Amino acid sequence: MDRSRILEFQTRFLYPFFFEPGAVERASSLLRELSLADKPGIWRCGERDDVYEEETLPHVTRFLFPHSNGVARCNYLEVENDTLNCIFQNGLVLELSHDRKLTVQRDAIEVFLNAHGVGVLSITLKLIGSEFTADDATAFNYRLVQPRQKSPRSLRLPHPAHEPEQFSKMPEEQRQKLPPADDVPLTERLGTRGGRFWLVELAQALLQPMSAVGFQPALSADLVQAPFWVYSVARFDESVDWNDGVTRKKFGQFLSGVAQVEEPGHAGAVDDDLGVASAFLNTKHWAAVGLMGAVHLLADQRNNHPFNSAKVGRALRKYFVPHLMALLQRLMLQRAMSEASGLVKAPEAAVKLAALRQTLLEFGVGGHFGQVSSRHAVQRFFAIAEEGLGINGAWQEVRQSIEDLDAK
Repeated sequence: MDRSRILEFQTRFLYPFFFEPGAVERASSLLRELSLADKPGIWRCGERDDVYEEETLPHVTRFLFPHSNGVARCNYLEVENDTLNCIFQNGLVLELSHDRKLTVQRDAIEVFLNAHGVGVLSITLKLIGSEFTADDATAFNYRLVQPRQKSPRSLRLPHPAHEPEQFSKMPEEQRQKLPPADDVPLTERLGTRGGRFWLVELAQALLQPMSAVGFQPALSADLVQAPFWVYSVARFDESVDWNDGVTRKKFGQFLSGVAQVEEPGHAGAVDDDLGVASAFLNTKHWAAVGLMGAVHLLADQRNNHPFNSAKVGRALRKYFVPHLMALLQRLMLQRAMSEASGLVKAPEAAVKLAALRQTLLEFGVGGHFGQVSSRHAVQRFFAIAEEGLGINGAWQEVRQSIEDLDAK
């Protein structure tokens, strides 16, 4: 792969969690009372981008962004821009090694809450600069989803001691101020020069008020392998065309590696078996979904087409909706399977089984959709999201388990 061709790379780091079913209104209220980084009321009811609704069917919008008497419910929230500026300022540093650093900027932080007690926090970050490679992009995702013990270096604001060229005009007494230690409270590190933080710390702090409504990270419920899933979009120049077999071969391992959140230097997939569900949505759009991540590889259209600069943003929003629908299904089914396994020896299994069956029925009617869009490309991506996340097999497994429990 020609590693000089990456023009843009952005990732939604998706933190799945559970809370009490039916507690969306209470959870939303609690979040809006949270203060962080000396900023009160950091969460607000989101004003969703129109692209979230573009080319999706109305029942999807009703499921993700429900209304009551014509007024939008607060199932979707965003972190205020002032708070984002305080935490991320003009960009963070991610140290890959002693001599290799990446510059990271933020886009948005959102949370999607569902009446069934399933939620997804989304933290969107992007690499900036003109010199990052495919290995950098792979390392960016891999490092940020790792726990602290596996990734001792994480995100931090630049500091005069480490980036002296950026602070050459700063007064000497300010330049000598030491960065905060990694073990001081998160509130003392966020927004402070040299203050280092881990993405999972930020996620937990942002959702801390939901402990009052039974908040439980999906990782602690043993239902996922890492704290975050990733949803990445990479943009390349116009020379990349997926109609060309040689080009597909060059980029295949990168596509597979990002979808599976592999570390740089991983042996990688073989050419004729990428190991993930994938599809060519057109000659400039290749998408893939694995059990831990999703990726879109986009390429520019010729003659400096005005749509080129908007491609990444639209893929991060329009195509994210079908992926989110599949992700919510996966989480719901994993939790149902976990609950069903706990009923095998439970004395009150009959009563709890009836409740579980009712929950699945309600979700099946309201959230398990076979079609999310009338546009072929969007619907096709939803199909590979369901395939990559194993949705159909999970539904069959849960239904069979409930039938077996019922018979028992």
